[in-house]
Amino acid sequence: MRICKVFTDLSLEPDKPIEFGVSEFCKQCNKCVDACQADAISSDREPSFAVACPSNNKGILRWTVNADRCYEFWIENSACCSNCIAVCPFTHRNHTTT
Repeated sequence: MRICKVFTDLSLEPDKPIEFGVSEFCKQCNKCVDACQADAISSDREPSFAVACPSNNKGILRWTVNADRCYEFWIENSACCSNCIAVCPFTHRNHTTT
């Protein structure tokens, strides 16, 4: 399961993003791109506001993921793959940005 939205009725104060090095790390890493058998993850070195498919929201600076292409791969293989998550250093407990 992948959580991409959280709905709550809690009162939350808007704040600024916390910079902890993930963006700079991702610019050099590309492990998720290499592991994606569906070729659904952008290999661009810089994030952009590009929209890869109708399920992407406009106006968000990010590395695009073509969710439609990813989902089609799941259907063809009768299972989700999660290779991108498995190889991402930030999904492991003792990750490092160096």
